Amino acid sequence: MQRAINSLGVGDLTPNYSELIALAKTPKPLVDELALLFTANSLSSSTRNALISTLEAMPQTTDAQLKNRVLAALLITLASPEFIVQR
Repeated sequence: MQRAINSLGVGDLTPNYSELIALAKTPKPLVDELALLFTANSLSSSTRNALISTLEAMPQTTDAQLKNRVLAALLITLASPEFIVQR
């Protein structure tokens, strides 16, 4: 999963995170977007708050740090029960 999320991609597919990186300075809109895309807004408030707190603790000075925020948010969202359990 990390290879697919990271910029390495899978096969010929490589991710473009430009829209998510634009949201990364403020964690709440980033988490809201990922929750909508990957969990149909079913991300629990406890998971959402933990994710926002984690992202707020990460540095946000450089473009690489913003990208790391996006990658961390994606990994945690995709590992959340709300994403893994299909309803």
